[in-house]
Amino acid sequence: MKSTKKQTARLFRSVENWGVLIVPFISVLLIGILARSWGTGSIVQAESIIGQSNLGAQDLTDNASALSPLQGGEIPDSSFVISVANGINFFAGNYRLDANGKLAIDFCFDQIDTGDWMIWASSVTDKQGLSATPSGGELLEIRFPPVLIDGKPKQQIMDFRGETASELKDYYIDADPSQRIGQRCVTMTYNLPQKFDLSNFTVTIDSIVAYPDENAQCSEASFLKIQKKLDNGQTGIKVKMKTGTSDGGGVCGFEITQKPEDMSFEEAMSIIGSNEMIIDLYGIRGPWIFEGNVK
Repeated sequence: MKSTKKQTARLFRSVENWGVLIVPFISVLLIGILARSWGTGSIVQAESIIGQSNLGAQDLTDNASALSPLQGGEIPDSSFVISVANGINFFAGNYRLDANGKLAIDFCFDQIDTGDWMIWASSVTDKQGLSATPSGGELLEIRFPPVLIDGKPKQQIMDFRGETASELKDYYIDADPSQRIGQRCVTMTYNLPQKFDLSNFTVTIDSIVAYPDENAQCSEASFLKIQKKLDNGQTGIKVKMKTGTSDGGGVCGFEITQKPEDMSFEEAMSIIGSNEMIIDLYGIRGPWIFEGNVK
């Protein structure tokens, strides 16, 4: 797990919402040219207490009481406000303007499994109805759900606050036996329109998404899940999983085998790669709502 997580970029970009980051990937996957390495390597495994799951947009109310102990983390502190939706605890605080004049907000939310969860869609609106658009985000810290190592519960902590990759802090601490989930903290920034009222605004987190790992992307279960969603939506689209090799590595993808006669290939792709599809397959919906201000 460490080697994969260390490849996580410290900075990630956003425009209107995070959907633009995955839609191009799905488009590539559709035509079956996404290369995957199928080589084997040395892997150190730890037994997860809760396991890794792809929960989708389901009710997670049972998790609401299992908030990860903060273990001395810098945030969220007592000034942060909590919002709970779909069983997920979200904290927001430290409203401020950054050096570039953008609105910056710190968020911490439940890390329910080992997935690479991110804020997918969010908005900030003042009382005049003016909206600030997401500009980017910075990963601050991941406190993973506990795992059993040598029979003892341990929690992996990754601190991304250093200026360079070499300053990344990655270590384990003892976990409380009753702890089941972790926590992830990020800073989000927003572009402010002219005359935006910073004295009173509403922050809405609409959804979070966990980008599926390579094994999940190329599994038969993943394709069956996509097909089930297409069938439930009565789209008339059928897909088929395809695998092969290219340049010494594995290739996985799928092709559209059936669609309505009056539907173009591009339209079919847009349905499969839509924001709603991504959230339903890989995400959890809120909304998590906060009232904020910058003094």
